[in-house]
Amino acid sequence: MIDIVALFSYTENVDLFLIEMKRRGFGDSNLLVVPLKKADYPLTIEAVSRGGRTHWDMAFFTGTICMLLGCIYGFVLAFGPVLWGLFGLIFGMIFGYFLQWCYEKWKGNRKKTMQKSFIVIMVRCPKTQENEIHSVLYKHHAYALGKV
Repeated sequence: MIDIVALFSYTENVDLFLIEMKRRGFGDSNLLVVPLKKADYPLTIEAVSRGGRTHWDMAFFTGTICMLLGCIYGFVLAFGPVLWGLFGLIFGMIFGYFLQWCYEKWKGNRKKTMQKSFIVIMVRCPKTQENEIHSVLYKHHAYALGKV
């Protein structure tokens, strides 16, 4: 006997798969269904989970651009290029951080509405039926398969 583990998103494919498996003679003692709940706590390695970006990236980018423009146009304005460069840096960083904050707020609200939950299904079957179970799982759009 082997155990085949499959990952599904919670859709009608899960129900169709379970109905088909019961039709093939697999009872409740051969099927284990575990719904997964999304973690409510924030991840500790924030930069890695965001693709290597931090909250400050947009602030640094806009601060650099505004500082450059302040230094360039500071030659023709009062106070000189050094002070205008500092003003541009401060304004640009505040503006960039505000833009990033607004984007995160919008993206966070969008993410909450599109959250998916997943289900893990474990099927205990004889080794001779392994390929048959794999084909049924692929037919019902399993995300991932494993064998124990």
